Amino acid sequence: MRSMLRVGLAVVLVGLAAAPASAQDITDEQIRNAIRKGVNFLYSQQNSAGHWDQPTYRKPKPKGDQEYKQYGGWTSICLYALLSAGEDWQGNPKLYKALKWLADQEYNGSYARGLRAHVWRKLPDRSADIDFLDELRRDLDVLANGFSRHQPGAYTYLLGGGSWDHSCTQYGVLGVWEAAKRGLKVEDAYWRAVEQHFLKHQDMPSGGWGYAAHKAEQRRPRMSMTAAGLAMLYITQDYLHSREYVAPGVAHNSTVQKAIDKGLEYFDKHYTPSTNGYLMVGIERVGVASGRKFFNGKDWYRTGAAKLVASQKGDGSMGGGGHGGTKLINTAFSVVFLSRGRVPVMVNKLAIDGYQWNNRPRDVANVTTWASREFETPMNWQVVDLDTRPEQWADAPMLYLAGHKALPFAGPDDPGLQKIKRFIDLGGVLVTNADGGSGAFTASLRKHLESVYPYKMLRVDQGDELMNIVRPVERQRAMSLHNGVRHLVVHFPSDPAGLYQVSSERDAEAWHLMGNVFHYAIEMQRPRAKLDRHVEQRKAGKAGPRVTVGRVRHAGNWDPEPLAWERFAVAAANARKADVKTQTLDAADAAGSGVALLHVVGTAQAQLTGDQVDAIVEFARAGGTVLVEAAGGRTAFTDSVARQLRTAVPGARVRRLPMNSPIYTGAGFGGYDCTDVAYREYYTQRLGDTDRPSLMAVEVDGEPRILISAEDLTTGLLGARVWGVFGYSVDSSRKLMTNIALHAAKK
Repeated sequence: MRSMLRVGLAVVLVGLAAAPASAQDITDEQIRNAIRKGVNFLYSQQNSAGHWDQPTYRKPKPKGDQEYKQYGGWTSICLYALLSAGEDWQGNPKLYKALKWLADQEYNGSYARGLRAHVWRKLPDRSADIDFLDELRRDLDVLANGFSRHQPGAYTYLLGGGSWDHSCTQYGVLGVWEAAKRGLKVEDAYWRAVEQHFLKHQDMPSGGWGYAAHKAEQRRPRMSMTAAGLAMLYITQDYLHSREYVAPGVAHNSTVQKAIDKGLEYFDKHYTPSTNGYLMVGIERVGVASGRKFFNGKDWYRTGAAKLVASQKGDGSMGGGGHGGTKLINTAFSVVFLSRGRVPVMVNKLAIDGYQWNNRPRDVANVTTWASREFETPMNWQVVDLDTRPEQWADAPMLYLAGHKALPFAGPDDPGLQKIKRFIDLGGVLVTNADGGSGAFTASLRKHLESVYPYKMLRVDQGDELMNIVRPVERQRAMSLHNGVRHLVVHFPSDPAGLYQVSSERDAEAWHLMGNVFHYAIEMQRPRAKLDRHVEQRKAGKAGPRVTVGRVRHAGNWDPEPLAWERFAVAAANARKADVKTQTLDAADAAGSGVALLHVVGTAQAQLTGDQVDAIVEFARAGGTVLVEAAGGRTAFTDSVARQLRTAVPGARVRRLPMNSPIYTGAGFGGYDCTDVAYREYYTQRLGDTDRPSLMAVEVDGEPRILISAEDLTTGLLGARVWGVFGYSVDSSRKLMTNIALHAAKK
């Protein structure tokens, strides 16, 4: 490794100090800008021959110097970075020139060959004059037969050479893995040799790996080499043990899983963000393979990205600094880290301490790989645990929980169960799997969920959107907890995750079912960027005029989305439009309560009593504003309330609110212009495209005091992006409700 430091291919293992940007405040836009500048820097360093390597490195140097063995490596890592950043190899002559140059080179360096395989893996089978797949096959042939002659399962600088180290080994094995992912044949004996090597050389009890075993100093565990060791075991676990872990309760007792768990313990103790691009790519690889969102209590991507972005210089270079190759390679590795780590998160897998939540270590990982390929959208997955806040889980639309035993919650007030509920109430979808078809898991899941929600878990009908939103699913079973607006929980009682664990697509419907749930949970849109603000926090400062809203409690489903008003209040305050407060009350208590607006919501035929209707009308006659809403756009509720109101208000008619109403124009109270609104895609697909708001009104004493919305506002207030809702977009829902509330308070 020391000689590689001189050429910058592996670079320094401890990054130079840089003033980090705030990890909490780092944005996806900042990261995109840093990637763009880094890409421009890489192009600026490309030579006239089309590559990045130094010609002098083609010749052997004095004894101990290794760079000549890695000729082509600089070009490989730069090309890999550019392709990872999304550069178009077909439409970019500079990029294609470098690819042609790379295909013409022959060398036996482990780094150079391994990194070159990364390049071919990101390309199609062939172009007009380069057979990329054949190039990958050639690299595989050399790499798979290139172990150190002293140590099977390990590599040194020169393929087939003597003394080995874990840095060379990492990139030799990774090159083989790139070929295997492309479907090229790699014998199990190869993976067994790698696995045995890394099991043998793991440091105990720390769980880490050192650089090599030749000297005591080299055996000392390091983060960079522990990243290498973990990555290797994750790879061999996939190829050698995936079928062993289908039976519940096996994985956590396996030798490899125990070694991985010890390595993760080392990560959890020693992770700190660095400007060393080589190191950070290793950490990213472990983060993606393990799904772990946090190491050492830190969000590894957010903190690492902040560190690298803060290190960027005016010329676009970033990372650990230095000159020549070190500067170039640090930038290339940094671009790889920033690009690969920022992709959307498809699903978070919930870890529960003391519970066997990870019977199938690769179930969610393989589903994410499948979905990324199937839907042509690169995505990652993560593991989160109950020590973190549900708001931190919301960077994925789905939370996955699996097991084969009863869940360990003490009752409805159990903190862990309440955290899961809050994630759901924030707009997420809980997806659960009964490993091995466990009836105990399914029974306990139903018991706990039905203790915190007033709904029953029922079988999903064949005609439900979940069963056909993208692909038709006819044989796979699913159960659901539905709040009348959306699926809160989707449960798989018949264990499709057993197929996910082994990447078996013999039953395509098992995979299509998860794909359908995913598209349901993102409203058939593109998944959001990982660092988007998925749950907005209230900012300091004056929010706007105070508005108090009374949420009317009734015998029906009056509170389908408990956090809708909480999230709307944050959005309204941050927009400096209104300081919204709510209180739950009975309709009879509205008079004299001080509320300006009554919100009456439901999802099915109304169960309001005559006294409640009379109290609502009296509130309106006293000058208050009432909003009656069909949450989810389930109009049975608003239709039945409208009938009751016509009885309670003699001669009343339900009319469309005129377009010049202040509620639409926002005039007179600093509201929004809502004369032009947007609806959800589900609405427009079924009812046609329109940009006109659709509120109805009942006049009381000549004023439109009772508003009726047959279109959903509540799900929009929550900010939930789910399919199947007849209603306004999130933005239009919030703007309309802001106007309604401000207009009510003004009166």
